[in-house]
Amino acid sequence: APHQPPRPHVAWPPTSTAQPATDEATPETSAPRPPTYLPPPAPPYAGYQQAVQPERRWFRIPADRPILTPVILAVLVGIYLLMTLVGGSLTATENERFLVNWGGKVNFLVVQGEWWRLITATFLHAGFWHILFNGYALYVIGMNLEAFVGRARFAAIYAISGLAGSVASFIFSPFNVVGVGASGAIFGLIGALGVYFGLYRGLFGRRGQLWFWNIIVVVVLNLGLDFSGILPDIDGSAHLGGLVAGVAVGYALAPRYSLGDWTLPNVRQLLNTNRGVLPWVAALLIGLDVVLIFIAALLMIKQGILVPTYIRG
Repeated sequence: APHQPPRPHVAWPPTSTAQPATDEATPETSAPRPPTYLPPPAPPYAGYQQAVQPERRWFRIPADRPILTPVILAVLVGIYLLMTLVGGSLTATENERFLVNWGGKVNFLVVQGEWWRLITATFLHAGFWHILFNGYALYVIGMNLEAFVGRARFAAIYAISGLAGSVASFIFSPFNVVGVGASGAIFGLIGALGVYFGLYRGLFGRRGQLWFWNIIVVVVLNLGLDFSGILPDIDGSAHLGGLVAGVAVGYALAPRYSLGDWTLPNVRQLLNTNRGVLPWVAALLIGLDVVLIFIAALLMIKQGILVPTYIRG
């Protein structure tokens, strides 16, 4: 068998051959110093404290893939490009007569029976910056709102808000001013998204709070500019009318969540209980109210009760 040499015995702590600094010898019974590389002692109950930390849980919110928002945006941009091509210049869409020929809203023409201008005007834009700002707002707000409320409800909010903005502009704006733009419908989307985050900003945490208060600030600043007279070409009545309608329809069609099944150990599904006929009946009644307000205003104008205003120039 192979012979293994004996292992040397090493004592701890190692004995030092150096002489102590003092004349007195170090007692042999003094306690040895522990090695310096040992880890510090663990605090008491460290494992217990780590074990009782709460597990983070998540909610899965039902959401649709946005389709209508990019479609509407493409339609608006396509109409603007077509108008620019037909007009022959980038500034062609800023000409009032050109806009009237394409379906811009002029109140005295609406009184004469061309009520369809209340709808066609929401697809037209006067100039590059007009379509740029409205297109950006539509994309940012619409993509989120359509995902949260669904395509059909998004379409209802957009349509009713756009019509409400045109009706408000018909009532309060001068009769000889051309009105165009999708801003009434876009303000309706802003109002509906504000209602959604107002209901569920706690569910989204810090992101929901940020979205909610950003919407409030944007609405206040825009309406302040609209009615301050700083930007006279902006129709504040259309913005306000679309906003009010969007808040009303958005509240009627907003999801109402309830707790569903656990899809994962820490993920729970949320269910929308605001289904059935009732929310759609409420949205339809709001749309009918907008139409009745228009009819009442039209009759009051024809009877001389509501006196129209004009801008000279």
